[in-house]
Amino acid sequence: MSTDQNTKDYVERQTGRGKTKKETLRQLKRALCREIYRALTRPQTTQEPVRGIDLRARRTAQGISQTQAAKALDTWPARISDIETDRRPLKTLRANYQQGLQTA
Repeated sequence: MSTDQNTKDYVERQTGRGKTKKETLRQLKRALCREIYRALTRPQTTQEPVRGIDLRARRTAQGISQTQAAKALDTWPARISDIETDRRPLKTLRANYQQGLQTA
């Protein structure tokens, strides 16, 4: 709260909204826990994001929306987003998605 500028700005906004220092500190701890959890459950590798970007680029180059791709695979558009951004290890769905983009 004393060194990071983003945190200082956040504390200032929360204080302006009438939050106490104790409430703001609790919110900061929760936000930190969410970031740590994401980092632990979604480890970043150098190859994963490139693969996701490639899938999104192929889909958009073919003029296919996420909704259209999801309907073709009988899934939710959020799952297509998860595959393209490498947020979830949906191996079977990813393989079907890649195959569908290659044949389209």
